[in-house]
Amino acid sequence: MKVSIAVATYNGAQYLNDQINSFLKQTQLPDEVVFSDDNSTDNTIEILNSFRDLAPFEVKIIKNASNIGILNNFYSAFDACSGEVIFYCDQDDVWECDKISRVYSGFDENVKLVVHASVIADSALKPLGRIEPKIQ
Repeated sequence: MKVSIAVATYNGAQYLNDQINSFLKQTQLPDEVVFSDDNSTDNTIEILNSFRDLAPFEVKIIKNASNIGILNNFYSAFDACSGEVIFYCDQDDVWECDKISRVYSGFDENVKLVVHASVIADSALKPLGRIEPKIQ
């Protein structure tokens, strides 16, 4: 199954380098990453263009002409994904190096959705001692 990552961005330049590096360090690389940008006014698009030039997988960048809001921005990214498995990602998420391989291993012909918890961290990526959602 082809793996896509859908990312919604908006003025997220300060977060993107850490996020992009976490994608590049995956033990199982995605087949594509789709960024939908909600008309950022910072250098988000320049960072994404640089990433596209060096990524070992396809990178699609959608730049919305006007601000369409977070939900529609994610829908835009989802619509442009070609993978059967789609990971969604906020612009400030940084992934453990085995996220794709661990989550992907949970899929089979009967499993259509895998949910996992996330470690909440501050802007310096220091864990705050919270894990969300609380999955039993």
